Amino acid sequence: MSINFAVAPDIPIQKIASWHLLVNYLQKHSMQAILAQDFMDFAEQREALQKGEIGLIYASSFDARLLLDLGFLPIARPKADADEITIVTY
Repeated sequence: MSINFAVAPDIPIQKIASWHLLVNYLQKHSMQAILAQDFMDFAEQREALQKGEIGLIYASSFDARLLLDLGFLPIARPKADADEITIVTY
């Protein structure tokens, strides 16, 4: 079984290659199959979240309440800016 890793849809497409490097790193160190999943917009991503199709997410701060309500827990955050995006897992 694999874990779906979603990236907030507002991340510029030029950064997607970096996310795939992170996914490879996470797979190697967790020994779990992790699949990067892209969404066209926030509505599509929220629908997948509510269906339980995402296990790990790099989320926009606008989704923080929804993620907490769904049981996600923060696992990493930026050092300097606490109001930035956080990686959370379910």
